[in-house]
Amino acid sequence: MKREDYPQIDYYSMTKEEWDSIFAMIPWLEKIEKISPEEMYTDHGGTRTRPLKYVEYKSASVQLIGRLFKLLKPFDWANWDEGIKILKDQSFTGLNLETIAKLLTIILYYKESTGELSPFGIHCQAHDLEDGRVLKLLKELKIIIHQELKNECEKYQAYYPQDSEFARYGRLLQSKWRKKNGYPIGKSHRGSILGNYISADYAKNEKVNFLTENIRNLVVKELDNSKKSKALIREDRMWCNLLSSQPLCFNLFGELCFNLELATFFFKTLFPERVNEVTSVLFEYSPCRGDDNFTGDHSAFDVFIEYISNEGKNGFIGIEVKYAETLKEGADKVDAIFQKHEKEYLRITDFQTADVFKQESLENIKKSPLFQIWRDHLLSISLLKNNLYEEGFFVFLFPKANEECYQGVQQYTEQLTFPYKFQEEKTGFYWRFLDDFIEALDGLVNQHWTKELKERYLGK
Repeated sequence: MKREDYPQIDYYSMTKEEWDSIFAMIPWLEKIEKISPEEMYTDHGGTRTRPLKYVEYKSASVQLIGRLFKLLKPFDWANWDEGIKILKDQSFTGLNLETIAKLLTIILYYKESTGELSPFGIHCQAHDLEDGRVLKLLKELKIIIHQELKNECEKYQAYYPQDSEFARYGRLLQSKWRKKNGYPIGKSHRGSILGNYISADYAKNEKVNFLTENIRNLVVKELDNSKKSKALIREDRMWCNLLSSQPLCFNLFGELCFNLELATFFFKTLFPERVNEVTSVLFEYSPCRGDDNFTGDHSAFDVFIEYISNEGKNGFIGIEVKYAETLKEGADKVDAIFQKHEKEYLRITDFQTADVFKQESLENIKKSPLFQIWRDHLLSISLLKNNLYEEGFFVFLFPKANEECYQGVQQYTEQLTFPYKFQEEKTGFYWRFLDDFIEALDGLVNQHWTKELKERYLGK
């Protein structure tokens, strides 16, 4: 590539996860800006003292160059008079993506005194961030990328103003997948035409919301069983709504029902310290729905795995699957549910012993956005307290880029007596990324449908 050439960059040259990692630098740099130049930092066992602001910029610079590397490309910057003027005037408003990438390249990637690349990949220095130009450019970049996402959503009839950032991205992925496959567009339950919906008649007849024939047959069976068991499965969401997490559960775990050997390999890969053999895979399952000896409510796990442990014990994994949810869904019903089942919830939680929950945590976990996590966690604890299983644990599963879910589990773990991930066996609360589960399954199966699973839900 000639140095004067600069490759065209678009929104899809990077994944959402990569964009999010870049934009996470904005609040970090804003925080550093507020540090007083007089505040000092001492390290090396008290033998070296430096300005804290410099130390933080140095740390940020190391992170930033790694996160931006796909945008930073060699070009003949010294003869780019327009760009040099923009940097001098700091007139960054209204720039396009390529221009911002080139400006960041000049600041972070070149030795401006010589125009040569820094050797051995050591490009960005602390002083490169101190004048505020990088922060301003990152803010403009974020505006551009968000507008690109909105434009793309409108193109695929996937723009819904109330969406969270990840929900907007997820809705777009589903809409593009529907259009790529030629499925007719449908309507939401409110009558809005949105790209993540399949026309109702077509969806129900063809069952295209599901990735294999095995999974389609399983869904038909589970929907029929739900009428008898009173399991909470929304039929319209199952057939028509590509964005719903219920179809995701079946698309991710459905094939495991038909191949327990694969299920065993899969869960041993994910939880080698716990699982020796998977004996069953169930959906929307609770062995104690509505029983006051347990939680008393009608909570159920999206997916329920029964296994034999490495020590030969009967165990379970109760899994709650989230995709585009924010954990604020149903917030208006939280107080009523808590009041109705308060006795059962508090008995299982057992704040007095503080085995799992901090004694002062009730005011936080009984409210949105932590309430649903708490209820599912309690259901898993109740199965052990009632001796239905010898061991077991609860898994909260969500996409890496779903910031609302990530913040929710961080807040929830703060309510636990043992909050750290290496202590999760003590609390029975495991949070995991959907991305890792899908990648693990594709690594084991490596078939067309697992590639579809990655493309549809992760955009890969």
